[in-house]
Amino acid sequence: MRGLTLGLLVWSAALVAAQEPERLADGVALTLGARRLELRACRDDVVRVIDAPPGAFFKRQSLMTVAGACQPTTFEVKPRPNGFDFVTKRLLVRVARQDGRLSFLDRAGRILIAERQGGARTITPAEVMGEKTAHVQAQFDHSSGESFYGLGAHQSGLMSYAGRDVDMYQLNTVDIVPFLVSSRGYGLLWDNTSHTKFGDTREPVHVPATNLYDAEGKPGGLTGTYRQGDCASGTVVATRVDPQIAFGAPEDTLTLPTLERTYGGAIVELPGTGGHGVLPPHHHDH
Repeated sequence: MRGLTLGLLVWSAALVAAQEPERLADGVALTLGARRLELRACRDDVVRVIDAPPGAFFKRQSLMTVAGACQPTTFEVKPRPNGFDFVTKRLLVRVARQDGRLSFLDRAGRILIAERQGGARTITPAEVMGEKTAHVQAQFDHSSGESFYGLGAHQSGLMSYAGRDVDMYQLNTVDIVPFLVSSRGYGLLWDNTSHTKFGDTREPVHVPATNLYDAEGKPGGLTGTYRQGDCASGTVVATRVDPQIAFGAPEDTLTLPTLERTYGGAIVELPGTGGHGVLPPHHHDH
């Protein structure tokens, strides 16, 4: 099984043991330490999951669903030795009482998607622009070969986002829709209007120079061949070993070769190997 993550931060603290579930008019609730988990039957094939500290959040009107999206739906709560099943005509949500971890199955017992054990959903207090808030994250295990579609309109040229990282931030040519569709026949709506990351949520860092090898196989950087014109026939104006694969970002201003400022623009080829294999020619132009 492989990992799928939506959110911002990694959290590893154990949850306090949960109490017995509370029956609601449209679902069930479970106390998890200082948090409350609610499962609400929205339709036979839609279950809404809400996890937050007890309070006004549970009465919040979603900005992503229209009025009447959820309808009165028949459901059952079936106890199990280590938790319970929340069952509709088309879905079964298996709840682990100890930590509230959720697994979603079809009525034939096939697992569609399951939260990762040991840190499925996390809520970490935070302050953003002077406002007290929280960073939230959900982690799931998914099946090998599974494809993921959706997440809005992006300029990446990708169809499936399996194994990819997506920074879900609205831009001029990027439209964010936090809805994911799986090739296994289920969908997941991340009902959160905040900046979200899909995939590996860690901040990117430069590949260390010690992990880069030049054209002769020596560690310390990639061999940069700078040309004016195209890569095939352009005039070589300089060759050097570059310890960073970064040109043009604001934080990399001091690393830009003097020759590029001198010649007013250049193309750089970076033969060699690094943590992700052989790198293609990189076009950089001021």
